[in-house]
Amino acid sequence: MKGFKTIAIVALMLCAFLASALAVDLGSVLDVTTKIDGDIVSPNEDVRKDFERGEIVDLKVNVISEIELEDVEITAIISGYEFNNIEPMSDTSSIFDMEPNVSYSKRLNVRIPVEVEEDNYKLRILVSNRYGQSVIYDYNLKLDSPRHGFQIEDVVFSPGTVVEAGRALLTTVRVENKGERDEDSVKVSVAIPELGVSASDFIDEIEFEDSETSEEMYMRIPVCAQPGDYQAVIEVRYNELREAVYENAIITVVESDACGAAMGQNEAQTTIALGATSQNLVPGEAGALYPLTITNNGNGAVAYSVSVEGTNDFASVQINPVSTFVLNGGDSQAVFVYLTPAEDAAEGQHVFTVSVNSGNEVLKQIPLTAVVEEGDGKSSSSGSVNLRDALEVGLIVLVVLLIILAVVVGIKKLKEEQEDNDDEDDVEGKTYY
Repeated sequence: MKGFKTIAIVALMLCAFLASALAVDLGSVLDVTTKIDGDIVSPNEDVRKDFERGEIVDLKVNVISEIELEDVEITAIISGYEFNNIEPMSDTSSIFDMEPNVSYSKRLNVRIPVEVEEDNYKLRILVSNRYGQSVIYDYNLKLDSPRHGFQIEDVVFSPGTVVEAGRALLTTVRVENKGERDEDSVKVSVAIPELGVSASDFIDEIEFEDSETSEEMYMRIPVCAQPGDYQAVIEVRYNELREAVYENAIITVVESDACGAAMGQNEAQTTIALGATSQNLVPGEAGALYPLTITNNGNGAVAYSVSVEGTNDFASVQINPVSTFVLNGGDSQAVFVYLTPAEDAAEGQHVFTVSVNSGNEVLKQIPLTAVVEEGDGKSSSSGSVNLRDALEVGLIVLVVLLIILAVVVGIKKLKEEQEDNDDEDDVEGKTYY
């Protein structure tokens, strides 16, 4: 019995010894070297490392142990931030095992939130494993504000992020000045590049640590926009418009019943007047000009584009002054299609097409003819012309076309007004009982 007690006491002492061995003090067996942004730093030294809000603290921690350790992990943490539970200022390595006298290097990155208060902080490096006593190293930091800096706090879309094609989309953006300086003339923009729509607003002044909200920015989704998700890009430019912050959002466009009616509307309200439909070309001497005038007879603005197809085998093309433009109701645009014949262009008649589009809708395709003639090596004084002369001739032709067009439109409007007056007279002349 007495021998049994002795054995039990020895067993308990052995367990206690093993437990104390397991609960090893990592600080007594570890050598830790820490680099912040490539610079070796010492714990609690007087010199503080300065970081600006929004930056990332790049850490490299080297550890060496005199004994074998298992399940070791390294954690970097900065305490004292009000929203650490939501946006923690910390990073942790994956667990690893250590052999005696082997150096292990771990990279950690701690992001400084833009909302953190300017102050002095401690960066703590914690080395621990499952049951051993951890070791902590403290490093002094100074968290500061950049000279110029902005944050997009919120973006509000009306009626929402789901909008019907053809409808208006209103956007307001709330921004906060996170820099040290007050900012003037802050430009806030929103755009949906795939749909070709955008809007902007200026905020006159935003003081340091203050927030302001832009006015409602208006965009109209094209009535025949394809249903689907589109990326909206929000941009805030500051510091004399030299710097910017961005945020993205997804806008879902749903199909509109009005698209079918609108497909034919642009064509019905557009008048296209054309000069000569056939011109002569002389390779090596001069080209030919085809002037046309596009008029928007509707009330709203319409985007147009002019393109040319079928000339690759005999001539190069220039479209002047622009090939893409927007016309408000009642406005006109003169466009000149200039062909320069290729040196090896085959003689004879060539047919090509000028297309007038509005968005994805083809309003009109106009077949034109170019007759390539044999050159005599001398500059031609008639028939074909150079670009400058062609433009002068084209302007004269366009003036005539515009006059004719104005007369036609005027007669059309007079007829419509007369019909309206006749209808009113019919209504007024009726007697009701």
